[in-house]
Amino acid sequence: SIQAAADNLPTTAKSENRQQQLSSSNLDPNITNSLNNNSSWSVSQIETSNNFAPRSTFWHVLSNGLNYQIEHHLFPSLNHHHLSLIAPVVRECCEEYGVNYVSYKNFSEIWSATLNWLRVVAAEEEEEEECKTRGIEKPN
Repeated sequence: SIQAAADNLPTTAKSENRQQQLSSSNLDPNITNSLNNNSSWSVSQIETSNNFAPRSTFWHVLSNGLNYQIEHHLFPSLNHHHLSLIAPVVRECCEEYGVNYVSYKNFSEIWSATLNWLRVVAAEEEEEEECKTRGIEKPN
């Protein structure tokens, strides 16, 4: 299966470091649970990517097929015209293994989610700055 093949890829020190950074932040619990459970490279690629407007020819052409970010991250050398063809197989595999596969219906949904995420990150940054100013450690 796709999962089994991807699991055989080596994990780099860089990706391990990134997993530690992500797992120590206030990310979506679905992401941090997978990363904390020593998930594979493929799971982290899927759960830290999002698709958008998968049925839109407009966005497919405008983004050069990168509206299929999940599939692109799993198969970066695959021609973008084929990403939509493998998406149902990837989604099915994710459902089978309990991997969180996120696909927004349109651009406005992913834009809204992005703005919400930026608010979360900004609030974390403000909290860190406040702790530094007061000379205290940020609580976990």
